[in-house]
Amino acid sequence: MKHLNIGIFLIAFATLISELSLVRVFDALFYPGISYMIISSALFGLGLSGIYASLRPPVATKSLGSRLFIYAVSLAVATFMIRPVMNVIPFDFNVLISAARDSNLPTLR
Repeated sequence: MKHLNIGIFLIAFATLISELSLVRVFDALFYPGISYMIISSALFGLGLSGIYASLRPPVATKSLGSRLFIYAVSLAVATFMIRPVMNVIPFDFNVLISAARDSNLPTLR
């Protein structure tokens, strides 16, 4: 049980550190308000997944250790893929704003 608690702590700590580092990167790339909105949305999704996991009935198909191992490996792969994905996806905030102005969608002007 001690190893399980340490593993859960390390996964939660790694998630928090990656979120904080992404705030710093997004602050440099975008406006600070946009970066906090992106990270807040991600943390809101994590909160919703926690609510879902606590409300649904537990599934006893695999052992807890093997599921946590799969989740930890998935987190490691996703964390290492953040930078290559951010380099591949072109995102220019000014182009996004000009496209929103040119569209016929209602805005809050």
